[in-house]
Amino acid sequence: MPAIAFSQQTDFDRSNTHWATAEKHAPDLIRKLLRTGWPKRTFINVNFPDCLPDEVEGVEVTSQGSRPMGDSLVESRHPRGGRYFWVGALPTHSSGKKGSDLAAVEARRISVTPIDLDFTNRRALKPLAAALNSKAK
Repeated sequence: MPAIAFSQQTDFDRSNTHWATAEKHAPDLIRKLLRTGWPKRTFINVNFPDCLPDEVEGVEVTSQGSRPMGDSLVESRHPRGGRYFWVGALPTHSSGKKGSDLAAVEARRISVTPIDLDFTNRRALKPLAAALNSKAK
């Protein structure tokens, strides 16, 4: 089943989310993607930049970026009154590598990344199998 995921980049506290950017650009992008098609077992991840709709600098097909993560422990209140703790890593701001989704949205471009559902690191298969199947001395 063809699938597309959409994300709207926003400032850290989400106080000024530019929802109109996705609203304006998503319909035409969806039509183009559906006309073009993509391989089975792949979904399309679209990221809209944190800017006004008319400030978008185009569309870029990208690779999936990564950035360092910072450790975090946040205490908050549940809407029903109880306390809860959010434990985990929160992203820290850093520029993405050229050609990545992170770099594209930072340059005010809409990022379109084809994501393969097979997460296997194929380069690691043979060395790992060799190491695990060798006789220990």
